[in-house]
Amino acid sequence: MSGVDFITLYNKYQLRKFVGVDDWVDRLSYVYSVIILLGFTILVTSKTYLFSPIACHMPTAPQGANFKKYVESVCWVLGTVPIRENESIPQNGRNWEELSEKRRINYYQWVPFVLGLQCIMFYTPRLIWQSISFNRLGTDLNLLVSKANQALLEDTEEKSRRCIEHVARSLERLLFVHRDYRKGVFSDVRRQMTSYFSFFFVSKRLGTWTVFVYFCIKLLYLSNTFLQLHTMRILLNYDTSLFLFGAKLLRALLADSGWNETLFFPRKSYCVISLRHLGTVQNTFAGICALPINMFNEKIFIFLYFWISIVMTLTLLSIPIWFIRLGTQRWRTAIVYKYLRIHPPDHMKDEESSKNSSESPNASSKVDDPAVRSNVDKFVAKFLRVDGVFLIHILTANAGDVVTTEIVNLLWRAWVQRYAGRLEWEHPSLCDSDDAWNHPETKAQTLSAFSFDEENDLRDRHDSIKSSRPHVIQSIASRQ
Repeated sequence: MSGVDFITLYNKYQLRKFVGVDDWVDRLSYVYSVIILLGFTILVTSKTYLFSPIACHMPTAPQGANFKKYVESVCWVLGTVPIRENESIPQNGRNWEELSEKRRINYYQWVPFVLGLQCIMFYTPRLIWQSISFNRLGTDLNLLVSKANQALLEDTEEKSRRCIEHVARSLERLLFVHRDYRKGVFSDVRRQMTSYFSFFFVSKRLGTWTVFVYFCIKLLYLSNTFLQLHTMRILLNYDTSLFLFGAKLLRALLADSGWNETLFFPRKSYCVISLRHLGTVQNTFAGICALPINMFNEKIFIFLYFWISIVMTLTLLSIPIWFIRLGTQRWRTAIVYKYLRIHPPDHMKDEESSKNSSESPNASSKVDDPAVRSNVDKFVAKFLRVDGVFLIHILTANAGDVVTTEIVNLLWRAWVQRYAGRLEWEHPSLCDSDDAWNHPETKAQTLSAFSFDEENDLRDRHDSIKSSRPHVIQSIASRQ
């Protein structure tokens, strides 16, 4: 395959534009590692089962047309014994058995299966994350991220705006459904503890469930890389440190020492076969075998060792980075404040334009107003919370700053117009649920938060939520 063909294939499948509820480090595992391992699996499998993986020669052998094929099959199945150039060949069966116990190599036939297993292992955390994000979080987050990315690719501004509004409405609906309406001293303590340390409690109502599951998936990706290196070390029967066997292989390669000297991937090895003839004693035949398959295996495992080590290091570094982004209220507010400064919402611009230009600063400075900043803090702490800020980071990684800015503006507008200042949002324990949620104005504001096409279906949904809410609160209180 030429370079042009590879680039064409790369663009055809849009690997660079692959989107999901994850970052680029995760894609190194479940996209690029899977593609690399799948290619190696196809290469080694075709060489093993479509071509001849081994060729053996015995100076003295019984007569027979098929004996050579028999020897090659037996040596391939039972394994071969590598011997260094400066070592003598054993002269009796006992010495052969002792040497065979120490050095016998029989992993050749298992390499395609091991590579296929590694491919599955790299993609398994992705399947688990997709299943949880779809079945336990209330909506298909991957679809929302894909919709945000689609806004970049639309050919008209109207289509792009519709995609952005769809994502913003869906996120607003998700955040509204996952609101914390629980009352009681324990609920107040949990909310207060979560405000200081985001991951102290894990709950959808506290806005920490999505982030907690994502960190578990991160640890699963990291554990997978350790397990991959350990699997390679066991397969090669290398009794040294997990992080040293690949380095020693590379050192031997750079030192121009033959692979026969390292005994990892010998290109020629020895095989001993015992044959029993009728009426005679058992005869032993020794032969030398060429292993052309090791020309591929040696390069594949060297590359995989360093590739998996790089993926493991980047995954390990990405975990504290996410902790810094989401662990404190200051950093969570900073990302939202950044997008509000980049493109201030329209209502801020309208307020500024109505004032005297000589007495008021530009529109972006409205965000710097202490009252507005206080409202932004409440917007992040009460409405977005940790899960919402996490989704904003995900949108930034997959759709870019322009689309994310528009989505944050729409969410901010929804907060200001429909939720800010409402007692049931800022102080649930001080709010009487029946009076607050049954108030006509509250009902109208809640209805406006959802943009369904059919009004009757919307009202039925709201009435169902309203009627079931006291029973849910009573059930939670009884459990406490």
